Amino acid sequence: MAFNDGRRSLVLGLTFSQHHTLHMQQVLRAYERLPENLMNRGALYAGLFELAKDLDEDETRNLENWLKNGGEFPAPTPRAPPTTAEADMAGLNADEEEELGEWPDYNPEDFENVPSEDGSDSSEIEVDRLGDDSDAEDESRDDGEEQDRHDSDEEDDLGDDDLLEPPVRRTRGSRNTGKAPGVVIECLICAEEYDTSEFPPTTKITASCHHKNDERVCVYCLQQTIATAVAEGQLHLINCPFCPEKLSHGEVKQFATREVFARFEYLKMMATPNLVMCLGLNCGSGQIHTDEDPMMVCEVCSFKTCAVHKLPWHEGLSCEEFDMDDSQIERLEEAEATAKLLAKEHAQVCPNCRNGVSRIDGCDHMTCHCGNEWCYLCGVSYEDIKQRGEEAHAPTCIYHPRRVNMRRDQEQAKQAQLTQLIHGGPVSEALEKARGRRNERVRAELRPLAAQAAERRMREMAEQEKEKRKEGGEPKRPRLNLHAPWEER
Repeated sequence: MAFNDGRRSLVLGLTFSQHHTLHMQQVLRAYERLPENLMNRGALYAGLFELAKDLDEDETRNLENWLKNGGEFPAPTPRAPPTTAEADMAGLNADEEEELGEWPDYNPEDFENVPSEDGSDSSEIEVDRLGDDSDAEDESRDDGEEQDRHDSDEEDDLGDDDLLEPPVRRTRGSRNTGKAPGVVIECLICAEEYDTSEFPPTTKITASCHHKNDERVCVYCLQQTIATAVAEGQLHLINCPFCPEKLSHGEVKQFATREVFARFEYLKMMATPNLVMCLGLNCGSGQIHTDEDPMMVCEVCSFKTCAVHKLPWHEGLSCEEFDMDDSQIERLEEAEATAKLLAKEHAQVCPNCRNGVSRIDGCDHMTCHCGNEWCYLCGVSYEDIKQRGEEAHAPTCIYHPRRVNMRRDQEQAKQAQLTQLIHGGPVSEALEKARGRRNERVRAELRPLAAQAAERRMREMAEQEKEKRKEGGEPKRPRLNLHAPWEER
């Protein structure tokens, strides 16, 4: 059934942009109404529009359900041959149509992107009655024959259901020029036909692309490719859909949406070496800090941050003096405890970007967001493994042909690597010395207290023994019960 509410056209429950080209071909092929140009979506949609007028309610319902939900294709219902009365009525209708003249040829491109009266582009097209169009063609074809006697009849015969609203291609790209489409090109990714304005200006997506054929991809598919890679944090996968060439920063800005490009710039900034994030309230900016001075002043909010400790700047104290504070010793011990827990969970550090990685499931071939491929157990690059084989794995890795057990110092080195990641940087020598002095001071304070507690405990035990002897000698030892618990009575 074709439906027209004056705003949009629905054929079998779907609009022009919602219909798939292959589905329209299958329906028209089943009813033997396939047009000559199989890849012309306008011709397919027009044929589907005419077919919907001749279908009964059951066939329409079955086709709508199949187009929306899929499943087994509903075969056409066999139709009985027309009776004599029906044939006579069909002949009369044909004679009337000959008198009225032929209807105008349907061309969907004439109705695409038609501007409204207020000058704004709109996908809602108001279509004149077909009777008016037929009058214009009849006058040009019959050299001014009188058609007044047919005008009133046509206005009476044409109802709301006979008004044909041509399908409008609702483009998915965000760069619609609003002009009438010219040459139609098929996108090799989504297999849809769009106007040339919905494609990049050239067949080269990047400046270094060298395609043998003139492959074209629409802007919408290119946007989706970039958005998917950015959403997964894999910026190394933003390349041309037809070749491995990477998109530059300017090319990503050209094709991506504003939201995706903002996220792209943020991820790229976070992957920059020597980046220090500002800790100011509601700032969230970061900048490259390579100065020897550990104090970084934010260029946005002027907040001061310590680039060594990744903490607000310790006013009046140098970094070495700040490390001697007990709060920094406690922070280091918390980082060590967290690193010890992560080491038990087999967390690793990417050898390339130095970010922490925790595997949930899957194999040991790890691909980081930075694009580096490495063994999750030993950290060896898979480029070396491809060239040298299993010998490239670390000797302590289970994939090495002559595996050896990991030594204690190697386990401590792995845990120290995680500690540096959590602590925000390498542990300074001043902090280690301050912790050693603190521990020695604590031991010196607790040693006499522990000795006093031990002596007090020994005196209490001796007094208890004396009291037991006074009461009746040695206390009786309980007999051992050698029966099982379920056999006791």
